Amino acid sequence: MDSPSIIHDSIVTSSKVQLIADMSSQSTVPAPAPLPLHPATSKILIIGAGTFGLSTAYHLQEDGFKDITVLDKAAELPALDAASTDINKVVRSTYADSFYTQLARDTIARWKDPMWEGCYHESGVLCIGSAYADKSYENDVAEGARVSLLPDAERIRSTFPASLRTSGHEHPPQSRLLGDFADYSGYINLDGGWAEATRSIKILLDIVIARGAKVESRKEVLTLLNSSADKSGYTCGAICVDGSTYPADRVILATGSWTASSFPGLALDQRCLASGQSLASLQLTQEESERYREIPVVLDFRTGLYVLPPNRDNVIKTGLHAAGHTHMVAPSTSEFSSAKATGVPRKISTPRTILSHPEGSDGLRVPRSALRAIRDHLKVVYPDLAEKPWAGTRMCW
Repeated sequence: MDSPSIIHDSIVTSSKVQLIADMSSQSTVPAPAPLPLHPATSKILIIGAGTFGLSTAYHLQEDGFKDITVLDKAAELPALDAASTDINKVVRSTYADSFYTQLARDTIARWKDPMWEGCYHESGVLCIGSAYADKSYENDVAEGARVSLLPDAERIRSTFPASLRTSGHEHPPQSRLLGDFADYSGYINLDGGWAEATRSIKILLDIVIARGAKVESRKEVLTLLNSSADKSGYTCGAICVDGSTYPADRVILATGSWTASSFPGLALDQRCLASGQSLASLQLTQEESERYREIPVVLDFRTGLYVLPPNRDNVIKTGLHAAGHTHMVAPSTSEFSSAKATGVPRKISTPRTILSHPEGSDGLRVPRSALRAIRDHLKVVYPDLAEKPWAGTRMCW
């Protein structure tokens, strides 16, 4: 997939969902308050069975709630196009915001719980390349993380396996397994790594169902129910495309980057914007994989590149954390498809995925510009890998 078709190439200014309007602009007239919740009797409806939907169900169950229903429009779960349905995800506390550092440290401890069946792999996280890494280092140190400063290229290279740092008869003379990291500095945090994303979601899905939650697939929500006929009340349920109705005492939207496009009547596109990040994967041989098996997760804050170690299928995932791309689509509901005053079609950034564009795996394609950037930046870290053909691509929304 070295020459995927270009999708919408306009750049936005956030990696996932960007707040673009002040909530204070909303009406100050208070809506009628819903009734207080009672764990034993209250009906909870969660829309979206990804990471946030299932984790919300899990923690509500921990708090004693018994009547929980989770709906998802996908035909099978975990949904094939969910951000969480991926071979792996970085697990790190390296954030310039101390709140996220503390939250991530707590998360890393929880990943080690036996319930996750070894999904978490503590490979260490190598952070290089910018002032963001400097601030992240300060936060990691303050929280007691096992970190080491790497002031120069030689120290950075020392964090990689010897099999990548050595050269000789075992590798062709022209082979460049590891970059020289000229003009780079950074640090390594040994308290971090990566998690098997899809397997983790499957584990959580099974636990939530075993505890009594109703999780239903093929349930695309058409509209939300309101407690008042003039829609001035509170949300009290949902109606699905197939006509089924789900009344609830509380409704929780856990639809991620699909939120604005799934509920155009809420005009959430005036407050948030969905953008997709480009990912690519490399298929290694067993011999190659063993050579790279013990590498840390690499985060290059100068370029936005990240690279994870090979998984059990000998696949390395890499990507570019950047502004991302939008995919502007007019809502299918005619009521909201155009602005009445101007007649200009109203478009909302909508995830473009393998489920929305399944023919010929079209929904897995990413912009050529992103692939070129990933390949160029990968040369800084693993020159040899940067010459390999892509085994797969996708957009993470």
